[in-house]
Amino acid sequence: MARSNVKRLTLYKRLTSIYGIGSSTAYAICKHFELKPNVQISELSDQELFKVTNFATKKFLVESDLKKEVINDIARLASISCYRGLRHKVGLPLRGQRTSTNAKTQKRIGKRYQNRRN
Repeated sequence: MARSNVKRLTLYKRLTSIYGIGSSTAYAICKHFELKPNVQISELSDQELFKVTNFATKKFLVESDLKKEVINDIARLASISCYRGLRHKVGLPLRGQRTSTNAKTQKRIGKRYQNRRN
């Protein structure tokens, strides 16, 4: 994290920009270190930043680890041929939405991924 690029970002905003950390998790991390969520990154010392980032990466699945986990979960569903796995393969909505009229976006996305797979 380059300090020169980080001008007015608060700790909360910076934490929520990490893939896998949402608002409640960001507040929990701030509370754990007794830091205010609206404190600016430039006001924190290097040691505090290091502690916060290490804590986030060790306690939570973030970035590439989380993406790998999600991909593996979807692959597992597809390999056992359950309903959700089949819907993922075909690229259709999988949570009970109707497809005759309202699934245009998901159908487009599904077609796009089917073309890549072939």
